[in-house]
Amino acid sequence: MFYAFIALMIVTGTVAAGHWGGAWFLEHVLGLEGGFAGLLAFLGHTPMPLWSPVKLLANVGAFALIYGLMKLTSRRTALDAAKSTSNWYDWYLLTVIWGIALTGLGSEVFRLLGQPVLAYPTYYLHLILVFMLLAYLPWSKLGHVVYRTVALAYARKIGRLPMGELK
Repeated sequence: MFYAFIALMIVTGTVAAGHWGGAWFLEHVLGLEGGFAGLLAFLGHTPMPLWSPVKLLANVGAFALIYGLMKLTSRRTALDAAKSTSNWYDWYLLTVIWGIALTGLGSEVFRLLGQPVLAYPTYYLHLILVFMLLAYLPWSKLGHVVYRTVALAYARKIGRLPMGELK
């Protein structure tokens, strides 16, 4: 799932830079055409054909995400109830990521089938779920990624942990 998130982050950044901001800014505000602005516009222009390198990376990332989610879900459901307890909050992050994966794939499939009435609401729901993942990050299980990173950086800055002892 880690590599799936990295791949999907690269795709999102490319589309954001090429379609929404970077290419438009370079072409219309700075007056640059061709070169880097043209490459950004080409890579980020949507809808992308299925053979586009960005679309291929997106699909590989999406299927890797689904595979990882299946493995994590099966692992969580196989936990021995006598040895571990689970509540709704433990399932929250997994459920949100499942929603992101399914609505992302669903919006692509509906677009390819030429069903904008289904594609646009599905994509809207996808964006809401992505917002939930990011906005509620400090209060979810992913918050440990941020908190631990900040704690280790602070400990290194004040000299509490030697550089070689960080693991």
